[in-house]
Amino acid sequence: MIENLALLINETEKLISNSITRKFKENGIEITFEQYTILNNLWNTNSLSQCHLAMLTNRDQASTSRIINTLIKNELIVKRVCAKDKRINRIELTEKGASLKEPVLKLINECLVQTTNGLNEEQIMQGVDLLNTIKENLNK
Repeated sequence: MIENLALLINETEKLISNSITRKFKENGIEITFEQYTILNNLWNTNSLSQCHLAMLTNRDQASTSRIINTLIKNELIVKRVCAKDKRINRIELTEKGASLKEPVLKLINECLVQTTNGLNEEQIMQGVDLLNTIKENLNK
């Protein structure tokens, strides 16, 4: 059983992210789950360095840059050179990007309700605790 844990976690993550991306498209929101993770971090702080976004989303710089470039092309974010340090790119939301917060979070909630259907609060919290412990172990 333990040898299948990594595969099960990976398969579950893909199913959840694909379900969320599909839900976005069905509701006319043209972003992917990966793009959502970048936007979600910006909705909480409004401006972050590209490097910090990569760290927060557990992605390498190249993947983060690709996602950011797509979000810029879709006019959801802008990239600005930091005034104090020209080597740093600050990523900021546009009005269009900020306006997606409410509808996107509503759809995320709908997906999570479907994902946890049949589970009670205690089971959900045990699952969250398990995943947090695994995450902490991997970050040591």
